Amino acid sequence: MPGRSCIRTQDGTVILLEPATGRAVSASDRKTAEARLARLAGQSIRSG
Repeated sequence: MPGRSCIRTQDGTVILLEPATGRAVSASDRKTAEARLARLAGQSIRSG
């Protein structure tokens, strides 16, 4: 998805950053990180 940055650390952890919203998540792979970021976005919509 545009506007996101993905970093893989030396130990293999994936950090997915979304600068437009200020959100960042980490996971063992990109697919899991994407899912976590999507879940965060859904939580903020429901709670806001």
